[in-house]
Amino acid sequence: MTKFLPGPGELPRVVRRTANRAQAEEWAYVLTALGILHEIRDEDGEHAVAVLPEDVAAAERALEAHEAERARPAARAEREYGPSLLWLAYAALLASFHFATGPRDESAAWFARGSSQADAVLRGEWWRAATALTLHADYAHAVGNLVAGAVLLWALARRIGPAAAAWIALGSGVLGNALTAAVVRRGYVSVGASTAVFGALGALAMLQAVARRRMVLIALGAGAALLGLLGTGHDADLFAHLFGFAAGGVLGLAASPLARNPPRRTFLQPLLALGALAALAACWKIALRA
Repeated sequence: MTKFLPGPGELPRVVRRTANRAQAEEWAYVLTALGILHEIRDEDGEHAVAVLPEDVAAAERALEAHEAERARPAARAEREYGPSLLWLAYAALLASFHFATGPRDESAAWFARGSSQADAVLRGEWWRAATALTLHADYAHAVGNLVAGAVLLWALARRIGPAAAAWIALGSGVLGNALTAAVVRRGYVSVGASTAVFGALGALAMLQAVARRRMVLIALGAGAALLGLLGTGHDADLFAHLFGFAAGGVLGLAASPLARNPPRRTFLQPLLALGALAALAACWKIALRA
């Protein structure tokens, strides 16, 4: 609190009154921070905050802004499903598959029947769009998709649960490969989980855009920037990455209610996530029998 002696004709003007001493001292603290001369007067059982006449307008603005800030409701913490083991299951799946299939070899049954060959997909061998997600050209290819996919699936499952995250990754990967086959049509063969990885990235970008509507362009722009940075290299499947990202965005938009109201942590979540693995296994069963 600052005591002042008004000059001739400078009678202090009261800007706030309260019966609460702590409230009066809070107002005084605000005025002190702004360098406005003031004092607290005890009048008839109340505490009055007074300032010089020329400071009344500035004091009123400062105190109104302070009170408006205090009245503003605190931002609600974002609800989340919480941690899950989906990222670990994904990493184990890619590692075990690469250990079993080895590097790319078109003469091996795994690659001959499981690669995403555009002309074969268009002839009706739709399962290739799924089976290709588990095959990788070499060790570096597998490790890159394993690490990136594990991080993105960890974040996605934390927001909407492992069930939706697993199906979004699988669905965006399949759609991305199928759309690529439809566009490229001939002479295109693809393997790798990167289509699903970029699908998870697209879903996360869309969920962030929906949650922060004022930042929709920033969220989607950041996702697109990562797509450009990581998905357009010399050996990258540009179309597959682009379509996977777009499919993930659409599926992420469809799953956005789960980000606002995450599912309960019950046994159904990992069970439904395992359903995506079962669907992938069914596709491989068809591929190896074809």
